[in-house]
Amino acid sequence: SDENPAQKSESETASATAELRAQQQEDADLDLIRELKQRDQEVRAHEQAHAAIGGQYAGAATFSYQLGPDGVRYAVGGEVSIDVSKVANDPQATLDKMQQVQRAALAPAEPSSQDRQVAAQASQIAAQALNEIAAQQQEQRRLEQESREQLSEETRAELQEARKEQEKADEKEQREEQVSAGERFAEYNARLRRINEFLLQISVPPPASAGQILDDVV
Repeated sequence: SDENPAQKSESETASATAELRAQQQEDADLDLIRELKQRDQEVRAHEQAHAAIGGQYAGAATFSYQLGPDGVRYAVGGEVSIDVSKVANDPQATLDKMQQVQRAALAPAEPSSQDRQVAAQASQIAAQALNEIAAQQQEQRRLEQESREQLSEETRAELQEARKEQEKADEKEQREEQVSAGERFAEYNARLRRINEFLLQISVPPPASAGQILDDVV
């Protein structure tokens, strides 16, 4: 070989160094791939937790990716949109919705600061809905009380009217009974007079005529 011992030594050293660097790079790449794979699993699990609990109020998960040394795209960030709007004219539905949004925001094992902000926003809206529900219930109780009082007043008025009608009916019945008794008494007196007249007629003998007296003497 034309290569002298010194050159050979340098070549071997360079080769060994290159191999070492290649091995180190390969080890670093493997470490990065392991990290990316773990990050990918964590990100997808995180966003899946949001979506699963958020249900109809959660959008589809979107991800940002990093290309690994192996040419594979790994998810390193993600988000799920969530609807934190109120339900129009329905504080109870708004409360139920915000409670679900809170659970969705805090569903991952390690919620992010953005997740906690969304949960806090949902909590604030839920508190407003609770106040609206309390006000509605108070108004409902007031209306029910007014309705009961009105019904009670109407009932009292109906009872008073019924008493008046009953009193009128009783007075009318008494008058009718008095008239009927008077009529019966008058009819009795009339019959009694007719009987007396008849008795008087049959108790008085008829007057004698002149022809009858002469005949009796002869």
